[in-house]
Amino acid sequence: MSIAIRKIYLMNNDVGHIWLNGPTIVFNLGLALLFTHELDAALHAEWRLLWVLQDISDGAASKWFIWLLLPVFLAALYLRQNHNLTIRLTFRRMVCVFLPIHTALHFSLSNYPDYQFRHLSSELMIYGAGLCGIVYCLLWWVDLSEHPA
Repeated sequence: MSIAIRKIYLMNNDVGHIWLNGPTIVFNLGLALLFTHELDAALHAEWRLLWVLQDISDGAASKWFIWLLLPVFLAALYLRQNHNLTIRLTFRRMVCVFLPIHTALHFSLSNYPDYQFRHLSSELMIYGAGLCGIVYCLLWWVDLSEHPA
């Protein structure tokens, strides 16, 4: 691949330049599904599944759960638009590796009595985010095989 085409490819993968490209759409959809799932998780008492919060009263645990998400969301929003391309792409890759792991954790917890994510909308958020992570990682792998460093 010529240097000029490689520069265009990198610019298109740079979320600061073009939002509408395959990897960016997949990443943003996966992150949006994860954020939406966390809203759903607050409604369905996900803290009952977390060893750190499960022994605290529901009232206190729900507040801790919601407030602990604030720095996570803030960091995600900051890192996804960071001016440094290496930081942005590393963050994307970390999130997209995490998404299927998160989905697998939900699948493994689905038989627990406190698991409250058995309806279609919750499952679409959880499994959709995992699928986005897998698709993004596949796109990343194809890019690596076509453009070795």
